[in-house]
Amino acid sequence: MAASERQHSRRHDCRRRARNALAARTLLPSARPQPAFSQFKPWFDEINALVEEGEFERFDEVYDLIEGALTLESPSGPVAEFLLHIDQERAWFRWSEGSATS
Repeated sequence: MAASERQHSRRHDCRRRARNALAARTLLPSARPQPAFSQFKPWFDEINALVEEGEFERFDEVYDLIEGALTLESPSGPVAEFLLHIDQERAWFRWSEGSATS
């Protein structure tokens, strides 16, 4: 795949992920940050700013930090892929149905 095709594909994926984040909000009732959240909060703040400003090209770069540092657990165990957003006291997420080990 040529560099321009990879860049176009990555840009399309960034926009798709950001659109999905805005369109499919599963709200968690009353999300209250715990002390350990403070180390991750700057990443979520940056993601929120990127989405608000339409800077989708950097979305994956910043979100990869979140995805690499955190896991999302379903009742049956860790999920393979997830999209988690936290904005002040609101949180919403999506995940794939596959397991993290498949």
